[in-house]
Amino acid sequence: MLLKTPPLEKGAAVGRRQLPRLEVVDHVKGRVEPGQAPVKVLDLGVSGFGIESSQKFEAGTTHQFRLTLVDGTSTVIPATVVHCEKRLTKDGSDLYLTGLRFAERPDGSSDVPGELIDKIMSVMSFDIP
Repeated sequence: MLLKTPPLEKGAAVGRRQLPRLEVVDHVKGRVEPGQAPVKVLDLGVSGFGIESSQKFEAGTTHQFRLTLVDGTSTVIPATVVHCEKRLTKDGSDLYLTGLRFAERPDGSSDVPGELIDKIMSVMSFDIP
């Protein structure tokens, strides 16, 4: 399944994701800029994206993420941390699941998430039964 959509619940908590996300594991590589700390990009939507990393992010902070597609196309996108939760691992290492919302770009460029999603879709291959 490519799109993940949370169930719609009456009276759902404010701040919960309302829009579907495209699973992009293995199609998009991520890094935190500067410093080049790698992150695993799990999913991406028009409002934000999800990552796994060994780095803990504080809710409300904004960071620059370099997202690189399998064809080498790359862009840096500012994103604000919505949540960051520590996950248990078999070896006891630190692993955090982080949800991010696209921040407004200081250069005023328009619809980068939409353009990025279009580009991802153009380079992904789909197995249709």
